[in-house]
Amino acid sequence: MKTGNHPPPVLFCIGPEKWLREQAIQRLKKEWVSPGFEEMDVTLFLDPPTDPRMILEAVRTLPFGSPARLVVVQGFTQLEEKSIPWLSDLLVHPPGRSCLLLCGERAGEGVLGRAEILWCQPLKGRELENWVAAQAVAAGAGIEPEAAALLIRRLGNGLQSLAQAVEGLTLFAGLPEKITKAHVEGLIVPSIRETVFELLDTAAAGQPGPAMMKLKQAIAQGHLTIEQFMGALGWYYRTAWKRKPTLRIQEAMEQLLQAEVDLKLGHPAPEFLADQLLLRLGS
Repeated sequence: MKTGNHPPPVLFCIGPEKWLREQAIQRLKKEWVSPGFEEMDVTLFLDPPTDPRMILEAVRTLPFGSPARLVVVQGFTQLEEKSIPWLSDLLVHPPGRSCLLLCGERAGEGVLGRAEILWCQPLKGRELENWVAAQAVAAGAGIEPEAAALLIRRLGNGLQSLAQAVEGLTLFAGLPEKITKAHVEGLIVPSIRETVFELLDTAAAGQPGPAMMKLKQAIAQGHLTIEQFMGALGWYYRTAWKRKPTLRIQEAMEQLLQAEVDLKLGHPAPEFLADQLLLRLGS
């Protein structure tokens, strides 16, 4: 990222992943802002100001005690010419001792190729598992592949929450032991998504009884509500309908719809409604 004695005049940080964005900002600070001068030589806009002259004035202000001034503007939904018409002039006549970082979730075609891009897209699949493994190694513990997969299944792909969980699991496991699946199960509670789809898969496999027991346990432990269960079941049926519409699925969806109406009207035994739906799924 560093180019001789001058920072890149403009950088685009594109993508919704906040953790990667914050890491990019911290790298730029470390590279171009001298320790102790962060307050004077870093200008942060959490949202684009209504008057762009505020940004331009900050960019054209000489740094006080650092090699360069860092100006960060967050909050753009899309980085495009019509939303930042002043960008062209800045690229043609860049300031010599400032670095402007523009952060947006997406980028229009007009801005691509006009400045260096720092991609902050959510990680998925193997790339995300490798990232979790790298975080564990950096913490000095390491993590077993099964444990990394379970951690992602329970927390999702938000890097901030995953990084915090790895830190907590490292302490829980005790260095230099690797984080295992048992460590994750002992510290990270199952997500709603994991809980509900596990019991739906159990019922769909022809085991409605065990599925009912899992549902009762999840409700008793506060991991799931009847409303969340019915919402997930609706998604389950709609997905099956898209793959292969059948009369059986249609009838099941109609039963679900009636159960949702009964629940809203104050049915005296909501769990009975859920049990009936699981019996239908298991049949």
